[in-house]
Amino acid sequence: MGSWGVTARQSDRGLDYLDLIVSRCLKPINFKNFDVNAILEMLRNHIIGVIRKEEEPYMENKADVWEYIACNVPKSYNYVVLLVAEILVEYFQKGEVMFHDYDTDKKMKITEFIFTDSDLYELLKELEEMLNPKHEMSTSWFEPETLNEWQSHVNMLCDCLKRGFGSNG
Repeated sequence: MGSWGVTARQSDRGLDYLDLIVSRCLKPINFKNFDVNAILEMLRNHIIGVIRKEEEPYMENKADVWEYIACNVPKSYNYVVLLVAEILVEYFQKGEVMFHDYDTDKKMKITEFIFTDSDLYELLKELEEMLNPKHEMSTSWFEPETLNEWQSHVNMLCDCLKRGFGSNG
């Protein structure tokens, strides 16, 4: 299906990453907290692992694998950044975020978020880079109206993250 809106949660890739967050990070700790740094690292490592599994068998030179990873991780990581930023912004706005545990068909609320200004800076830097008209995320929209809607969404995320500095969940 791909994407049916401008948020990460309105894309297949974003929902896949959300499922990984729930199954690998939140369920094992009974939805106690949302650790931004640990989640970003888990998803970055997951992306690298998937690329290695899919591409390494076809490459004779191992250096080529790492070059391929270096070129392709950022493409997938953009969705991670959007998703985690959206979740953080929801937390900043509501003081909680609901996650769906599909195994038990229950909604689980998290009110404890762990993050540093450095985590917010990393997300903000990535989001601001995506707004560059030549960035892959900016050039991926076919319709100017959809691009404008997506840019407005990303700008809103940036503004909220900037206000989050110093709040250290």
